[in-house]
Amino acid sequence: HISKPEKTVFAKKGTEPSASVLLRLRPGGELSKKQVRGIAHLVAGSVEGLDVTAVTIIDVYGNMLTGPDDENSDELGIDATRIQYVRDIEQAYVSRIESMLSKVLGAGKAVARVTAEFDFSRSEREEESFDPGGQVIRSEKIIEENSGRGQRGGIPGVVSNLTNDPNLLAPPGEDSEKSGRNEQVRNYEVSRAVSRTTAPQGKLVKLSVAVLVDGTYHQIALPEGETEAADGQKVYQPLDSEVMRQLEELVKSAVGYDPSRGDSLTVENLQFNVPEQDLASIMEAELAQDKILRYVEKGVPLLFMLFFFFVVVRPLIKFMTTPTEAEVDLSRLLPTGIDELEQELAQERSQASIPDFVPSIDIEQLEELMAENSKVVKESPQQAALLIRYWLNDGRL
Repeated sequence: HISKPEKTVFAKKGTEPSASVLLRLRPGGELSKKQVRGIAHLVAGSVEGLDVTAVTIIDVYGNMLTGPDDENSDELGIDATRIQYVRDIEQAYVSRIESMLSKVLGAGKAVARVTAEFDFSRSEREEESFDPGGQVIRSEKIIEENSGRGQRGGIPGVVSNLTNDPNLLAPPGEDSEKSGRNEQVRNYEVSRAVSRTTAPQGKLVKLSVAVLVDGTYHQIALPEGETEAADGQKVYQPLDSEVMRQLEELVKSAVGYDPSRGDSLTVENLQFNVPEQDLASIMEAELAQDKILRYVEKGVPLLFMLFFFFVVVRPLIKFMTTPTEAEVDLSRLLPTGIDELEQELAQERSQASIPDFVPSIDIEQLEELMAENSKVVKESPQQAALLIRYWLNDGRL
């Protein structure tokens, strides 16, 4: 239903249009938030001036599919996005497990629930390392200086060769000097490595998986002389330990089970509450109910048109074809002769086989009126049904 106010040049600020959508989902069906937003954007895009926040979507069970969480998602910021991200991941794991087990156990024989914990903190790490063994000479500077003067003095002989006294080796007034300089500078380039690591957001920290599987059902052994079991009763038989172990290994592989991460997995075999025959009967009843509703939706407009024809159109035609008192020929009230009576009687006999003359009716106006009533019935079939009930009961609902 779309509520679109009329445009006016006198109002400073008119009322914004709004829309409401009713969805009929299949039993057990569920729409994701992304699909609901897609429907809201589709409706908003098809109506001029309609904002997506003014679109309200509910299902036939009265569940609100659009609400404050969707309208204020921008105010919630990144937290709402993270929550939705976790839900999508958990639902993906659930779908993966149930679709796999349904191939082995059958449809509706397995129920899985997954709780995922994520770390959305952002961390960066920068590391710088040096390699002493990878030294390379970058620059080198070597300076050497040597200077000296004077030699051994004195008379060549025994004294000059044997004594170590410097006073005897050098004559008076003569010095012996000696100097030297050696400077060496080397600059090495040390091997250095710098690494920067950024941990991604949304890291999976832990998985908790719970899986519930149903067993098998076998027909009760029939006593002698009976061909069918009473009410189709069956006996429940749990799965053996080997099958349960195989199912547990399959689930571990499907979800990427990691013991070092602290993951937990529980697979239990319990009897489901709804028997197979009851589930089938429930589904058949729901399908029959949906079929009846579709027939009612198609039949109400037709019934309304028939009712409108017999209650409104037919009396209107009858009223227009009935002559009024002013139209009655006053000459018929005067005495007439035999010849005139015979002519009148012959004329009435000839007209008895000819259908009554129906004056012309405005067909376009009648079709327009019927189209308008049909539109009203299609838009609100429940109100039309109440109106028909009101007319048929002489003003009583």
